[in-house]
Amino acid sequence: MRLARLRPVLFTALGAAGCTDFHLAAGVDGGADGAPVHLALDAPREADANGRADASAPVDARADAHLDGAPTDARSVCTGAGCGIEIMVKNLQQPVGLAVDATYLYWIEQGVIGDGGAGDYGELARMRKDMPCNTASCAFTVLDPLVLAGDGIYNSTLAVGPTAVCYSQTFNAMFAYSVNCVFLGTGNEANLAQGTGYVQGIWVGPSGAVWANNGSMTGIADGLVEGASFDGGMQTVAGKRPGPWGVTSDGAEVFWTESGLDAGTGAVLGARGDVGVQPLATAQAAPSGIAASGGYVYWVDAAAGTVLRAASTGTGSVETVAENQPGPFAIAVDANGIYWANAGTPFQNDTTGGSIAHVISPSGTVSIDLPNLTNVFGVAIDGAYVYAVLAGTYAADYTDGEIERVGRAP
Repeated sequence: MRLARLRPVLFTALGAAGCTDFHLAAGVDGGADGAPVHLALDAPREADANGRADASAPVDARADAHLDGAPTDARSVCTGAGCGIEIMVKNLQQPVGLAVDATYLYWIEQGVIGDGGAGDYGELARMRKDMPCNTASCAFTVLDPLVLAGDGIYNSTLAVGPTAVCYSQTFNAMFAYSVNCVFLGTGNEANLAQGTGYVQGIWVGPSGAVWANNGSMTGIADGLVEGASFDGGMQTVAGKRPGPWGVTSDGAEVFWTESGLDAGTGAVLGARGDVGVQPLATAQAAPSGIAASGGYVYWVDAAAGTVLRAASTGTGSVETVAENQPGPFAIAVDANGIYWANAGTPFQNDTTGGSIAHVISPSGTVSIDLPNLTNVFGVAIDGAYVYAVLAGTYAADYTDGEIERVGRAP
């Protein structure tokens, strides 16, 4: 019996984190009841010459145990932005998390109970982005060992910063969660935090992480936005919140979406030490994925079928980026485009007709980058590609998951 089934419509696996620095000062006050929170968030930090923190880390090249020889899908035999859709890796066991940095592609697999190939309950793994499965050897560069951290990686989300990749584990039967990080330069793993509730989203900076804790999900406002520094010190950014879901930061402020307790009471909020909790948008239907870029906060609303944005200062009105989308639930943004994952429509035991779409600017023409996706669980972008993680299908017991990418439009 599987411990946790897929939740493809509103599961938020946040994509690649920005490279702004974040840490929580020791001894900060909690943000319960809208009280001011005292956060110390550093100014943006430049990446190293190679664009990442672990460029000199040892690597281990091997044949990936998930793959079964030469690919049979004709889409996977071409590399480069002009070559169409590529399958980066396939035969994954319920992949539900995705992130990229300058060199690597990271993912979480929920795993299949009783199958040792994914550590029984799941794993966190990585591969080089320049080595898709386009040869018979299917050799990837991964951290040694392949399983970075296993056992109980279900109902999970992950994000990568310049010094660490962090992921959450939620243990359904115990109403408990854990946030763990693997440091990219050393491969060492550390438990960053643990507590009660259900973690739905996470953001990672150079000095720590913040996450959205949905609380008990029993119709009361007991959710939390929490954070911790890598050197210790778990803190509450905002407490007694009605359903925190996605979370992000611009390096100066933490932003999150909330589902609310009743229909149409969702919200998008921000918190900074000198102003406390401030709303950016209210009366939202089902806001989930969120990203910050260029002075704006972007989010998606699955129930309304919209992609929206507002100034990170909280001034001005909410702008519609795109509308009439089939269940948008995850988003990734940079200076060159706004990308999101559409869940599509539930059909029998799967959710079909999903896609990855984008606009270059708000209210621009919507372009479909990756169409006809089944059980799409997340989106990530880098300077050249847009990536999607597909959790597999019910008929295959979710063991046919894969990660695809396609070149971004110039």
